[in-house]
Amino acid sequence: MKEKRFASCLIILLIVFILNFNLISAAEETTSTTTSAPVEKEFIDIGTLLGMREGFVTGSGISTRSLDDCNQRISFAEDDASLKLGDSSFNNIGPLYEAVDGGKPVRQASYIDIDCSGNILKADFKTNDKGGIYDLNGIGIICEPNSRVKYDFEKGKLEMENAEIKSLENLVISGKAPNGVDITGENIKFKNKDDGEYSHTLNKGVITAWSDESFSIPPTKEFGGTSIDNINIVTEDEERIRILFEGNGYVPESSFIRFNGDELNIVTGTKDSNQIEIDFNKGNKYFNIDDEDYVSIKQTSNSKIIIQNRNKEGLEPLVVGVSYQGRRAVDPLINYHAKNPFYTIENGENVIKYYEVDGKSELFLDKYNPDLKGLGSTPMQIVSVYKGESSYTDEKKIIIDNNNKLSVVRNDITPRVKNNWADHRLLEYATGVKINIEGGVSQEVITSTLSTIKETFDYLTPEMKEAVNEIKIVEKNPIASASANMISRIVSSEADPTEETLVHEISHIRHAELKNLNLFGSLFNKEWKETMENIPQEMGYKNLPGSFEHRFNIPKKLPGSGEYYGYVADYGTANIDEDVATFTQFVITDPEFFKGRLLQDSKLTQYSEVYRGKLDLLYKYKFITREQYQNALKIGMSQ
Repeated sequence: MKEKRFASCLIILLIVFILNFNLISAAEETTSTTTSAPVEKEFIDIGTLLGMREGFVTGSGISTRSLDDCNQRISFAEDDASLKLGDSSFNNIGPLYEAVDGGKPVRQASYIDIDCSGNILKADFKTNDKGGIYDLNGIGIICEPNSRVKYDFEKGKLEMENAEIKSLENLVISGKAPNGVDITGENIKFKNKDDGEYSHTLNKGVITAWSDESFSIPPTKEFGGTSIDNINIVTEDEERIRILFEGNGYVPESSFIRFNGDELNIVTGTKDSNQIEIDFNKGNKYFNIDDEDYVSIKQTSNSKIIIQNRNKEGLEPLVVGVSYQGRRAVDPLINYHAKNPFYTIENGENVIKYYEVDGKSELFLDKYNPDLKGLGSTPMQIVSVYKGESSYTDEKKIIIDNNNKLSVVRNDITPRVKNNWADHRLLEYATGVKINIEGGVSQEVITSTLSTIKETFDYLTPEMKEAVNEIKIVEKNPIASASANMISRIVSSEADPTEETLVHEISHIRHAELKNLNLFGSLFNKEWKETMENIPQEMGYKNLPGSFEHRFNIPKKLPGSGEYYGYVADYGTANIDEDVATFTQFVITDPEFFKGRLLQDSKLTQYSEVYRGKLDLLYKYKFITREQYQNALKIGMSQ
C-alpha cells in the first residue's frame, strides 16, 4: 500500500514539474517577444485639456503643470520628448542640465510656457546632438547641436548660443513683437529676407528684431557695444540706431548704419545726442586689419561716412566724409582741435578731424594720437564732399599706408598704396621675430625686405612661424640661407629675397626643429624616405660634395625624358633637406606645378603616389596649412 502511495506521489510531482516548466518557458517566450517589439510613445492632446481645438497642442514624453488659471508650463521630461504647438514642432530637445546632488541624480528639464491661446510666453531649452529648426512666435531659428535658447515674450528678449536667425517673415504675419525682440549672444548668424544668401553675424552684444523685418541696436555704451560682422558699434544715442542690410530700400530719418555689400554707410541724425563710435576689428569686410592695427571712426550729429571696399579694383578702401554745409579744404599743415567735429578718424597714430569752423567745413590732420591704441595703421584713402554731390570734387585726398605714413595727393590721382613696413619694430610686433639689420643696408632694401617678410608670414602655419626666432638682414650676401642652430635667418640685401626664397629657408628651420626633437625628427625623415621606395636607385639623393654654391651645378633637367621622379626641382635631389624645402616652397608659392601629378596612371608622371605621400607628410607635420594642402590636392587631381 505504501509503495502505491509513493508511486502516486512521484507521478503527481512529475506532472507538477512539467506544468511549471511549460509555464516558465511560456513566460520567458512572452517576455522575449515584448522586449523586441518597439513601444510607440503615446501622443497626448494637451490642447483639448486646455479648452483649445483638437490637435492644436500635442506631445509625447512631456509633463504639464498650471502656472495660473490660464498659463501652462510644458516640460520635456524624457530624452526623446516632442511637442507640436500649432504649426510648430519642437523635437530633439534635451535637458538643460543633468547633475548629481548628494549621490542622487538631478535633471533640469527644458520647458516652454504657453497661454490659453497657445502663444509662447517663455521658453528655455537645449537641443540634443541633432539640433533642429524652431519657431518662437514668428521668429524662425536654426539651432546647431547642443544649442541653448532662452525666450521671454513679455520682456521681448531672446538669448541664443550656437544658433542662427532663419526668418522674421512669420513675425510680421503674427504681429507678436510690437516692441521688438532683443537678441543677444555670441556669433549668431542672421539673414535678411530679401537676400538669404548673404549671412551677417552678431559677434556679441544686442540687436533688436522688429515685426517689419528691420533691425536696430539700443544705446550700447553701458555694455561695451554691439559687434556685427567684426565691426563694434558704441552709441550714446537716446534713440535706437537702425541696422539695414541688403534689400532694405527705405532710409530712416534718424541715425542708421547700412551694410550694403562692399559699401558701409554710417549716418547720424540731427539731434545733438546722436553720436556713434565704430571700431573695426580683424576680419571685417571693409578694412584689412592686422593684429597691431587700430582703426576707429567717431561721428557726431548731422554727418555721414561712406566706406567702400575696392579690392576688386585693386585699390585701398575709400572713406568719403560728407558735410551738410560749407566748403571743403584739405590742409595737412594745420593742427587744429575743434570741440565738435563732424567725424574723427583714428588710424594708427594718425587722427583726421572733419568739422565746421566759421561757416566752413574743413578737414584737418593731426599726426599724433595721444591715446595710441595700435602700433600700425591700415591702408586707406580719404576724401570729403558736399552733401548731395554725385562726384568727389576736392582738390586733394589723404592717403595712409600700413606704417603710419600719411600723404596728400591731387584727387584725380588714384595711386595703389604699397604696404610699407619700414619700421622693423612694427614687424617684430606683428611676427614675434627679432629683426637684426647690419649697418650699410639701404632703407629702400630694408623696406622692401621687411614687406616681403610680413607678406610671407601672413600665410605660414603657426609652427613654421614659431620655428623662426631671428631674421638678420646683411649688407652683402647674394644667397639667403637658414642657420643650423635655427636661431637666425640670413637675408640677402642685394638679391632682395622673394617669398619663394623665404618659404624655402623657413622650411629648413622647421625641418631642423623636427630633427632636434629626436623621436619626431626620425619619424618624419623615415616616413619621407618611405615615400620614395619606388624611385630608381640612380635618382636617389646626390649628397653632392663641395661648397654650398657647388650645389647649383646640378643638371637643369633630371635624366629620362623630363620625368621628375617625385621631386619638384632638380635642386631637391641634393639631399632630404633640400627635397623637403623645395617641396614646401612649391606647395605654397607654385601649386600649379602639381597639376595632374596626383592622378594615378597619369601621362604626366608615374610617381603620383610619391607626390601624394610627400604632400600628406607636409600637412601632417605642419609645414603647410589645411587650405594650402587642399588647394594642392585640388590642382593635383585635375588634368
